[in-house]
Formats: sequence, C-alpha cells, structure tokens
Amino acid sequence: MEERFEFRTVEGKRRLFMIDGKDDVVSESLIQRFVNIGTMMRRLEIFADALKSRHEDPTGYALQYAMLTVLTYLRDTSVDASIPVGDATFHATWLKYGDLEATLTALTAFVGRTPNHSPELYEAVDLRPIPLLSRLYEHLNLHIDRQSPRVTRAILAFLLTHACVHYFKRLSATVGLGLSSISQRENDVPVPKEVDDPEDDVAAEEPVTDTELDAYPSFVPGYLSELLPKARRSLVLLRAADASHPMLVDAGEYTLTWFWSIEDIVASQEALDGRRTQTIAGSKADESRTPPVEPSKSYKPELSAFHMFDLDPGAHLSNAHLVTTSTSPLHAFISTFPDSLPPLTPTLAHLTELVLHPLAARAESLSRALLGVFFTSSMDLNFRAHLEVLRSYLLCTSPAFTARLTAALFDDGLDRRGTHSSLMVPGLSARTRQKQKEEDLKAATDPWAVGLAPALLERGSWPPVGADLSFLLRTVILDSFEATCAMAVSLPAASKEADDAGRDRAILKYDVDNRLGFAIRDLPEGTGKEGWLNPLSIEALDFLYMEYRPPHPLDVLISQDTLTKYQRLFSFILRLLRVQHALSSLYRMSTDSVAPVFDTLAQARKKLLHLRFVAQSFVTAVSSYVFDAAIRGNFDAFLDRVSLSAAQLSAEAESEEEEAFTDVFSLADAHSGMMNDILNACLLRSGQRSVSKLLQQSLETILQLCVMIGELKEERIEEYRAAAALDEIYDTFRSKTSTLCKVLQGMCDKGPGTVMCRDGSLTANEKHPRRPIGGSEAVAHLLLRLDMTTWWSRY
Repeated sequence: MEERFEFRTVEGKRRLFMIDGKDDVVSESLIQRFVNIGTMMRRLEIFADALKSRHEDPTGYALQYAMLTVLTYLRDTSVDASIPVGDATFHATWLKYGDLEATLTALTAFVGRTPNHSPELYEAVDLRPIPLLSRLYEHLNLHIDRQSPRVTRAILAFLLTHACVHYFKRLSATVGLGLSSISQRENDVPVPKEVDDPEDDVAAEEPVTDTELDAYPSFVPGYLSELLPKARRSLVLLRAADASHPMLVDAGEYTLTWFWSIEDIVASQEALDGRRTQTIAGSKADESRTPPVEPSKSYKPELSAFHMFDLDPGAHLSNAHLVTTSTSPLHAFISTFPDSLPPLTPTLAHLTELVLHPLAARAESLSRALLGVFFTSSMDLNFRAHLEVLRSYLLCTSPAFTARLTAALFDDGLDRRGTHSSLMVPGLSARTRQKQKEEDLKAATDPWAVGLAPALLERGSWPPVGADLSFLLRTVILDSFEATCAMAVSLPAASKEADDAGRDRAILKYDVDNRLGFAIRDLPEGTGKEGWLNPLSIEALDFLYMEYRPPHPLDVLISQDTLTKYQRLFSFILRLLRVQHALSSLYRMSTDSVAPVFDTLAQARKKLLHLRFVAQSFVTAVSSYVFDAAIRGNFDAFLDRVSLSAAQLSAEAESEEEEAFTDVFSLADAHSGMMNDILNACLLRSGQRSVSKLLQQSLETILQLCVMIGELKEERIEEYRAAAALDEIYDTFRSKTSTLCKVLQGMCDKGPGTVMCRDGSLTANEKHPRRPIGGSEAVAHLLLRLDMTTWWSRY
C-alpha cells in the first residue's frame, strides 16, 4: 500500500483530470498541489491512528489529540464552496492553498512521512517522550528560523504546547513545583492560560520515577539540565532534614506551560525583572495580528441577519467551522500567535529560557533552603558544628582530646616498666599495680617499643584489641568532650569566637557517644611487611582509626569518601605523635645523670646529642607545619567560607568578595576538595608517593634511634655496637632529610606555589586575609620551616 493519491491508470495509460482550456501538462501541474494535500492529510491521519494503537504514554496521547485537532482544523479551513470560472480566480485559488501545503509538508516532515517517500522508506521516528519532544522542538525552531508561514509555526507550536503538558507536570513534580508546589505569588511569574489536556487525570495519577528523568529534551538549557538533578536530590534531602519546611507544606500550585502571545511574554519578563516597562498595549498588538474585518453595511436591528449576504461566497462555511468545539482552541491559539517573536525573546531559545525560568527559580530555592537548614539548624544537622568535631577529634586539634589520647596510647616516661609513665590509670589497686610490674619484668626480654604506653603491651601481643584498650579510648572521647564544653562555658563573655565554638560543640553533646568512636581496621596480612603487627614500627597504630557516623541527610556533606580522607590524616597524626613521644623518652634517657648513655664513648655521646637536637627540630618543624599550616591553614579558611555563605544566605544577598555555595553538592565538593588540599599539603596523596616515602623514612629513622637508645639503656646491647648503629642512623637520617629538602625545593620551583617573604608571611598581593593555604603550593611553608640543608650537615 503506497498511502498516496495518484492519477488512475487504465490499461497502462494514465487518466488525467483535464481543465477546460488547459493541456494535460498544465492540468497535471495545477492539480498536483491538491493531490499532495490529500496524500499528506491521509498520511497524518494514519500516523495519528498509529499513535493511538501503540498505547503510548500520555505524551503520545496528547500529541495524537493535538494532531487530530490540527487535521480537523486544516480540513475545515480548506473548504471552499465554489471556484468561480476564470483563469485569474483559479490561479488565486491555487495560490491560496500554498500555505496549507506548506503546513502539511512541515507536519509530514516532522512525522517522517513526506509525500515523495513510499511507506517502506519512511523515516523512523522515536516515539518515546524525550526524543519526540526534542524532534518537535527542533522542527519548530527550524521553521521559525526560516520564517515559514505564521499558520505553520503556530500549528507546530500548538503541537509542542500540548505534547509537553504531561512532561512539564512530571518534571515540575520532581522539584516540588505543582504537585507539592510553591505559590504563584512566591514565584511572581504570571501563569498563562492552561491548555486543554484530555489525559490530565491520567497524568496526575502516575508516579514520578528518576529513570524517566535521567535525560532531557533538547530545549532544556544545559545549565538547567545540571541544576534539576541537584534540585531533585535537594528536595529529597530537605524532606528528610525538615519535613515541616515552608517550601514543602505550601499548598499553592503553579502550572508550567509554553506561552506564545506577546502579552504573556512581556508580562513574564516584567515579573522576572520586577519592574514594568513601556510596551505596546496588548489591544494594539491584537489589532496588528487580527485580520482586518471587511466593513459591512448598516442594517436595522430587525434586518441584521442579512449582513451574511455581504460576504464572499463560501465564507460562511469557514466561519461556521471555526467556531466548532473541536477546533476553537486551535483557532484561538493561531489568532494570538505573533507574526514574529518580540525583541524580549528574539529566538526560540530565549523564549524557552523564559518559559522554564520557574523551574530554575524553584531549583535554586530548594538549594538555598537546604543550605539554610544545614547552616542555621540548632539541632544535630548544623554542618559547622560537625566540622568543629571532625577537626577537633579526627584531626587532633583539640588540646583536651589530644592530651587524653596521648595519655592512653603513648608514653614519654623513663623506661618501659612505667615507673615514670604518664599513663597511670586512676583507680587501680595496689595488687593490680604489682601485677603490672611483674608482667613488665616478665616481658623484659622483648624489645622496648619506645613511645608506646606500657598498658598496650601488657598482654604480650600486638595489636592490642582487648577490652582494656576499648575502655580507655572510650573514656578519652567522652572526657575530652565534656572538658571542652566546660572550658567554653567558663570563658569570658567577651570571647565571642570561643563561645560560638563551645556552643557548636554543645549541640552534639547529646549524641556524640553514638556518632564518634574508635574502631579496628582490617588490614592485609601475609606479605611479611605488615608494620602494624610490629610495635617497634612507625606503622604500629595503623590498625586504629576513628569512626564518625553523621546523621542523615548530613551524610551527603560528610560522605564516606571524605571521612576516609580524615582517617588517613588521623593515622598520619598518630605516627607523628608516636615519634614525638619517642623523642621525649630519648631526651629523658640521654639526660639521666645516674646512668648516662655512652658514658665511656664521648664522641658517640656528642653525636647522639647533636642528632637528638636535629631530630627534635625536624619533628617540631613537621608537626607545626601539619597542624598550623596544612590543617588550620585550610580548615579555618573553609570554616570562614561556610560562615560567609551562611551570612549571605540569611541576608539573601551575595558578597562581592567571595561567591557563596550554590547548593549542598557544591558544598560537599568543596569539603572534599579542602581535605584533598590538606592531604596534598601533608604529602599523603597517591601522586606524592615518592616524597611521602622520604618523609616517612626520615621519621622511621628517628624512631629507630629512640628504640636503639632504649635497648642500650636496658643494657641489651653493648656501647660499641650502639655507637656503630648510631653512625649508621646518623648517615641515613642526613641522607633522607637532605634528599627530602631537595625534592621539596624542586616541587616549589616546578609548580605554582605560594609567594612568600623570607619570614614566611604572605606577600602584599594576597587580598583575602583567610585565603586557604592550599595543597601542593603549601610545601613552601614546610621547606621554610625545615631550612636545615645548610647549617647542620657540616657537623
């Protein structure tokens, strides 16, 4: 079946309609337009029936309804009662149907069924909602660019308007606009007149699924296609964070739809700008678009019906059809469709952006509302309060927590028997203390894990995973938290910053016991290089980490990936604290006047004292850099930015100095990026493995020195053997630290770094007082603190 009107063929010969006074060539040429019109009308009817038989979603039903309305309209408006005799009249009639043919050609091109193709060569049209709407929009945009006849553009716009009704409802519902909507007053954008949708009831009952909204039609701008998924997730998070938020309980409604009349476009733009502009009155615009009405003769009231006889023959038929129920919406739509888009929206893309502005405004409002909950909440959803806890505990910046943690895990006493150990658990009986001493004497054959608390080794196995460790670490968290809150309460009222910090911590006092805790990490075994299985290794405490469980939906800002970065820093800080306490033990051992180290070897003792001083300087420089520059230099600047964003949000204005966070996802990315900067500054990223290894080897060498002196102090090795080991440690440490400084210098010379003065201060071109110190560029601060490549290596 060809789905085509053709001239009849009889016995192999074509039968032509002959026009009186015209030959067969002219007759066929004149009649061909009407044959094409009939063919295209029939193909469009078949396409509309195919839409119905496919049982498509409401978008397909709406398009079918609009298509049938268009076909009825075109069929009715093309009726002419008679064609007067005469060449001029005939050619005028032929030209009159040119717009109808152009409109049908545009429609058949849209459905892929142009008259010059047979059915087997039809273009395949994807009837799924997203591709179908994109195809319809692109065809309309093409004809607007070509300045096709106004009726053609209006009919394509009518099809697009009806086809988008259901999709707009579902798209709006995903951001709470319409079904759980904001009011028209809040949006302050006038709502155009709703179009008729025969599937309105069906569409409202269908659930909205994320899988149907993963892609967007081509008319959705790129920025909006990125904004809407974030707004959709923000709506879910806002419901979880504050179900009673005004944006969720507002009963107002807003219907998103296309609008094409100049009045609606001007009114929407004026509402968007918040001001009225001088425009042409709507009545005048209507007059310019409405076809002029032929003046009629004046009749008496009782004879007014006779004005019909003043019309052209057949005109009464078209007028009668134009007011029928089925086509009156389309006729009204075409009558108000502008000849060209106004200067406010010169292209279809500009008009689309204005039509979809309520979606963008709603998405931005949702993002601001969710940020407001996380910034201003007085409950456990306060993001800044959680940041304070993370910085204080997982990054060990709280003095109370650090003091109790080091008391539980480390020791800087005189010997490993705990005689002068700082870890003396209160409440132990004399019998228990005696038992500890006996166990220490029994373990005297084991090497002394200098720097570690004796209580961790009392069971004779490593790692210590007994109940004693759990109890000690649990009391560390609770005691330090209460001490911090008590300290904040006792501070003077004038100390506003300290008072704010104490109040933020007090917010989490109720559930800190459930949010924060120590845990044992599952580490790989069997390689023979597991440092966490050896208490003498710098990696001895790598099995221990702090677990933090943020409440939902705050876990989108404090994700598990970000918490992993906190835990990596916590493990690094434990290594650093271990070396610091080992050096404290080394100092006490080397200053013992009763049993001095290297009593008979003066040169070895001199080298030990020099190496002890250099090692202490190195560790102090690294430690101060990690806490003051890497952590506080980035974390405090991030807290300032969070406070600035909260202030901007409450004032509903943006600062000129720094842009506020746009949504929780950009805030989460900034949080993760800040942790990346800290890891970079601490040389802990995977791309810094070589320089990180040099830093760790330097710290390991210092720990080896402390362990070796501990063995010498307990008379486990002879002095001459210790002196040889000291020389080796000395050379190794000097080699590692010198190489480390050279690599750091190369990093500063090769990459963009922070411009610094010799005293370490930022130069005058730094405008922001709390600018983050950054990641790799912060290495200049570490190099400046070390600065030992010229003065100590000569000795």
